[in-house]
Amino acid sequence: MIRPFVTIVFLLGSVSAVAESVDLPRLIMCKNQKVRRTIRVFKNSEGECETVYTKAGVDRTVGTASVPTSCFRFVDNIRENLEDAAWKCDEVSQFKIEFPQKTEE
Repeated sequence: MIRPFVTIVFLLGSVSAVAESVDLPRLIMCKNQKVRRTIRVFKNSEGECETVYTKAGVDRTVGTASVPTSCFRFVDNIRENLEDAAWKCDEVSQFKIEFPQKTEE
């Protein structure tokens, strides 16, 4: 599923240690040279956690669960695969996700 463009505002730098917590939302930024990818977990409108992977500017939902730790497993799998392929991934400590406002047509 392709989602509309989402703006992510970073308020502080990244942290290298990933704490095992259930705080949502959660964002991982991965970088390989000048290419960036993100993995994020947030609570959707149904109250479930949703894991979204952004690659080449396209969001793709890679998992949905009722328990955040399940969504964090999706994150860990993607992060491991990227880091095995020489990507550098860090958790962003504070950020805000802004969804575009719907306009009437």
